[in-house]
Amino acid sequence: MSGPRPARLRDGLCGEYLKDCGLSRHGEVEEVAALAAWHAIENACVTGQTMMVDGGL
Repeated sequence: MSGPRPARLRDGLCGEYLKDCGLSRHGEVEEVAALAAWHAIENACVTGQTMMVDGGL
């Protein structure tokens, strides 16, 4: 996710992640919120699933 990163992440780790990430960028809070809203409001037929929000890894 974009924004401040936890202090425990070493320098360069985010860059290494982005090299392997399908989107080549950090996710946005709004993208996760859109999935949660769709699942809670518009979805009537998906149950018992895990929705992966991992940037295409």
